[in-house]
Amino acid sequence: MSEHDETIRAESSHHSEKAPAPRHEAINVNGMNLAVEDLYDKDKYDLSTMDTSDVFTLLQTSPKGLTDQDVATRLEKFGHNRLEQKEINPILQFLSFMWNPLSW
Repeated sequence: MSEHDETIRAESSHHSEKAPAPRHEAINVNGMNLAVEDLYDKDKYDLSTMDTSDVFTLLQTSPKGLTDQDVATRLEKFGHNRLEQKEINPILQFLSFMWNPLSW
């Protein structure tokens, strides 16, 4: 594991802010401005059926991956890639099991 990976891992474990929603960002591909939300729409861009070189162009990357500068820019723009975690009250979770007649 590289020093850069360890730094990102340490930052992500201590980073408690929510990442901004990336869907409002625009990317420039071959002179065309595309909204990032378009990439989420499989009817417009189904990345799984596209040619690999087109996917790299669309996502602005290469087979070698991102440079350290690209990583820093995307972290600043999009935030860390993590899922939101719901906090569940343990008492309410326990009581929800009581709705099941088999639990009696």
